[in-house]
Amino acid sequence: MLLAATGFSWGFVLAKAIGLPAPTIAVWRMALGGGALTLVALARRVPWPRQWAGVLLAGLCFGVHQLLYVTAAQKTNIAIVALVSALQPVVVGLVSRRAVGEVVSRRVQAFGGLAVLGVAVVVLSSLKSAEHDYLGDLLSLLNLFAISAYLLFGKRARLEGAPTLTLTASVFFIGLCLALPFALSASPSVPGASRQWLLLGVLALGPGNGHLLVNWAHGRVSAALVAIVLTAVPLLASAWAALVLGESYGLGHVVGSLIVVVAVEGARRAETKSAPVVSGQR
Repeated sequence: MLLAATGFSWGFVLAKAIGLPAPTIAVWRMALGGGALTLVALARRVPWPRQWAGVLLAGLCFGVHQLLYVTAAQKTNIAIVALVSALQPVVVGLVSRRAVGEVVSRRVQAFGGLAVLGVAVVVLSSLKSAEHDYLGDLLSLLNLFAISAYLLFGKRARLEGAPTLTLTASVFFIGLCLALPFALSASPSVPGASRQWLLLGVLALGPGNGHLLVNWAHGRVSAALVAIVLTAVPLLASAWAALVLGESYGLGHVVGSLIVVVAVEGARRAETKSAPVVSGQR
């Protein structure tokens, strides 16, 4: 999950640096990532999911998430986009029992609230930055619900026996079908520069494969812990955005980062004590 969080944090920076319309980036990212994973799955003879309800719903939510997060990252401060997405522990904690049958312990919930506090410190530090845009903030909020639903449906698909490789490839292609009409109406719909192709490839095979890691982790940790660890994304993303794109970064980002680090480690320890790790799932 920590590797996935690191990859996702770079995804925001790459999405802003590529210089293409959001639907175009989303489609090519899913096409390249899904194609690569399909080749690996065929080479390893990994079976495809037998039950498709969870996979289909996860793919649709993933496609919406891709469109929203890339658009939001292009419009407003990256720290805010990543920050709002990191409120997943609240959403997942509220519905995980009904959605996937998981009971979230009070200690894990408490650390989730602490992580949200740390994220709030980061976002408040970014409100007066030159990159801030309220429409981007709204899209970030909508993306929160899309990515939370994707995580829960992905967990459901794993519980139904979907292998990690083919689940992730399927999710990419289902999301691709949803985003394709938007990409075809955008201009340009195909990258025109070798630099853009290179960055798209890095985005698809680097941060994009964070989803493969998340789906693998679903078989071993709870959906709530997955969401809490992903709160580290805005802290890393804001640091990369400051270094690469020159976006605002100050004391508030440092303080918020430290709070989230404490929350993630506390949640990890709380979950380790409350339940044994599940192993043996592909």
